[in-house]
Amino acid sequence: MFYLTSYKHGGVSSLNVSLELSGMEDKGKAVFTPSPGSPAWFEEKDKFVGNPFSLHDCMHPLIQTKMPLRKFYRHFSSLVSEGGNKNPLRSTGNRLPPLDIVRVLYASYTYSRCLRKAYRDYPKELW
Repeated sequence: MFYLTSYKHGGVSSLNVSLELSGMEDKGKAVFTPSPGSPAWFEEKDKFVGNPFSLHDCMHPLIQTKMPLRKFYRHFSSLVSEGGNKNPLRSTGNRLPPLDIVRVLYASYTYSRCLRKAYRDYPKELW
């Protein structure tokens, strides 16, 4: 697991290169959000920004990021999109009805677009 919240702008680019070179098949990305009641929860709870229960979904960092949230989500959505490009449904060897291919492409695009705007879920001073 990597903690994207602790990366600065250049670090996100090098992280992406490292993940590509690792040869991992599953390149899914998530943000560190400790489970309520866990040891990590109690260690980090004084650093939480906003309501941790409304943001607890592995796509919203609970602690302040090193870069402004608008920039953080721009980079994070890019990383997630690259992982989505590796989706087996998007490979050329699958025999899917054309409409299903369109649905997969549209869902990937929409998800990435919404994730890019997730900074709006936080107070404006953190943007």
